[in-house]
Amino acid sequence: MFQTAHIIWIVISLIVIVVGVVLCRYLRPPMKLMLKICLAISVVSEVIKFFSVSQIVPMIDRFKANEDGSIDFVYRGDYIAALGPEHLPFEMCSLQIFFMALCLIVENEKVKRFLYVMMFATGIGGIIAIPLASLSVEYNSFSEYMLAPRVWQFFLYHSMICVLSIYIGLSKETNIVFSDLKTAIIGAFAFDIPTFYLNGVLSEKVYVDNKIVGVTHNINFFSSYHNPLGLVLTEKWEWIVYICIRDVVLVGLMTLLFVIFCKIIKKKY
Repeated sequence: MFQTAHIIWIVISLIVIVVGVVLCRYLRPPMKLMLKICLAISVVSEVIKFFSVSQIVPMIDRFKANEDGSIDFVYRGDYIAALGPEHLPFEMCSLQIFFMALCLIVENEKVKRFLYVMMFATGIGGIIAIPLASLSVEYNSFSEYMLAPRVWQFFLYHSMICVLSIYIGLSKETNIVFSDLKTAIIGAFAFDIPTFYLNGVLSEKVYVDNKIVGVTHNINFFSSYHNPLGLVLTEKWEWIVYICIRDVVLVGLMTLLFVIFCKIIKKKY
């Protein structure tokens, strides 16, 4: 069921991307206008996401009450709106919102150019996020998956940032060149490194005698802790190897992106 729904959304997303790029190339809106439109869509998208993933849950006290060491819960009687830390806008696709806003605000041309390079190099990664979407686990039926606002938000938002990224790559106004690859790689690593701390700190840990014995809820920004293939890594050296492979793949994909746009497409047209 979910597989079929996911495939349908992949097709819809690809159609949106192609139509969006064709329209942009035909209308050629100024980059400032393009950023304003995309930022407005992004804000609406983030609001939909926020209210879709927020839950009203009861406040509870947790304490050990049983002889076997099991934990009982006592409800206080009041409720709160809760949001899991994994929904913080720290994924690269969510960071595009801040890139757009800053690009519209800042006057420094070097900063603007850095933001354009990062939006081009990382925004197009939405094409990878679309087939890897794991939203299916949240829904119980085909119709629920197809009609959920959260699903619409996810696929249409990622389609939009792909269109923006491609337009930035093709635009004479931004003038992305192959030498910008170095800036893109350095920037990507600069945003990636903090996720090692964030994922470790925000994951919900279980302590015994003041030592960590496990995690009940893990956070995985930038897939820096868990690989998207679902491979189980039980040793630290395996995790380090995974990180190295992931970084090599990142550099390879960015290099391929710049070769395609700067050495082939822009040279041809």
